[in-house]
Amino acid sequence: MPDWSPTPPPMRHWAGVSLKRVPPGTPITGIATSEQLLGCTTHWAHGRTLPCDPPDCAHCAERLPRRWHAYLSYVDLPTGKQHVLELTGLGADGMREAIARFGQLRGLRFKAQRSNKRPNAPVQIAARIDESGTAALPPPIDVREFMTDLWATGLAAHPLVPLSERIPETDVNK
Repeated sequence: MPDWSPTPPPMRHWAGVSLKRVPPGTPITGIATSEQLLGCTTHWAHGRTLPCDPPDCAHCAERLPRRWHAYLSYVDLPTGKQHVLELTGLGADGMREAIARFGQLRGLRFKAQRSNKRPNAPVQIAARIDESGTAALPPPIDVREFMTDLWATGLAAHPLVPLSERIPETDVNK
C-alpha cells in the first residue's frame, strides 16, 4: 500500500548527487571536496558494483572476484555540481600520488581520463592544487553514507539472486 503524504520527505544532503565513473573518451574534471579517499572491497555482481560483506558475503560464496574501489566527492568543473567519483585501485594510485605530492586531497583540481577508448581501460589522473583554495568549496559529501544508501536502494529494487538461478542479463548502461 502506498505511503501517501501531503509533503515530500526531507531532502538528503546529497539530493541530486550522482555516482560517476570515468567514461571512455571523455575526461572528468573537478575539484576534490573530500578530505580523504574512502575505499571498499567490492564485487561486480548482477550488472553493478556491490560491496563485499564479510564474513558471510553471498558474492564471495559465488566465487565472484573481489576488487577494491576508492570513492571521493568532488565539484564537477563543467557543471558546478557535486558528485561522487568511483576509481579502481589503479586509478586511485594516481590520486594517492597527487595527495603525497601536494599534501592534501581537498582542493585538488584533477582530470581523470581513460588511457584509451575501452570502457575498462586504466584511469589516469593529472592533478594540481587549485589556486582559489578550499574556503569556497562546499562541504564534502559523506561518501560512506551516500554509497551505503545507494547500494541499499539498488539492493531493494533488485534483490540478489544466486548466480546459479539467474537468467542472462542485458547491459542496462547502453
